[in-house]
Amino acid sequence: MRGFPKGFYACLIVILFVTYTSGIALIPHVIDIRLMLEMPELIPFEWNRSLIALHGIVAFLCALLLGSVWAIHMRMWWKKGIHRISGALLSICLLLLILTGVGIHYLGDESLILMASLSHSSIGYIASFVTLAHIMFKGVIKTPISTNDIKNTN
Repeated sequence: MRGFPKGFYACLIVILFVTYTSGIALIPHVIDIRLMLEMPELIPFEWNRSLIALHGIVAFLCALLLGSVWAIHMRMWWKKGIHRISGALLSICLLLLILTGVGIHYLGDESLILMASLSHSSIGYIASFVTLAHIMFKGVIKTPISTNDIKNTN
């Protein structure tokens, strides 16, 4: 990733991966606790607290790293017109994840917490696929940003 220190991209990918996988691993716990539906125990119940803590820590690190991505990577590639759709979708998903994550911890009403929790889980699941698409189609999709670009693509 241009404009970042060596190893930044690998660190970002690892933190995103741990954030997404820990979040997806917590979905049965969310269904069991929030919706009060019986779920098979995929992860020992004793590990849930540690997994929640891990998810919170890596999500915080992810938000810090994404702040620098926002400042450098997004501005540079937005001007070039590359990956605008997936980048905008990913940005919206990640911002909503931050808001719903804060809501899970700080909203007072149980029904609001339930809504924030279910939204957070759903958006996180979608964001994992949007992230994969954004990374995998690197440089393939280019959104024309001027009439000259449109003429050059014909």
